[in-house]
Amino acid sequence: MAGVFLVKKEFTMRAFMLYKYGADKTHVWSATPNPNNPKFGQLIVEDLPLMKTASSSGTSLGCVRGLDIQPNRKAISWQIYHHIIFHDQHEGSSLTYTPSWSQVAIVGGTGEFTMAQGVVYGTKIPSGEPGIEIIELYIRAYYTPMDMPAMLD
Repeated sequence: MAGVFLVKKEFTMRAFMLYKYGADKTHVWSATPNPNNPKFGQLIVEDLPLMKTASSSGTSLGCVRGLDIQPNRKAISWQIYHHIIFHDQHEGSSLTYTPSWSQVAIVGGTGEFTMAQGVVYGTKIPSGEPGIEIIELYIRAYYTPMDMPAMLD
């Protein structure tokens, strides 16, 4: 019996995600509800730079865009959804993941990284710059290359 076999390729990358906090929150927006209603949590929208080195003046690889949802203020758990969008040699490709704290499952991808699965490991490192937190990311993914189907006229 003949079968269809999909070839998987491996992708690895070391990158640095810059998270600004304090007065200059240029990459983060937060919606916090009325303090008189503690039943509602908060919503955080992020658009964080993804850099080749651990410096805000380094080479950009892309960005990490995401949504963090806290169901209510007493909840410890968050629902977090992030997309790594590449602007370098992988332009037009992305990886989707759902973070926990230090190990994250890759649950999909687009462009070059179609049908991606894998893990993103994250570690906080000192930034040396006030108001900036740096997360070092090690990305390891397996994906199945697919050609874009021809569009019908």
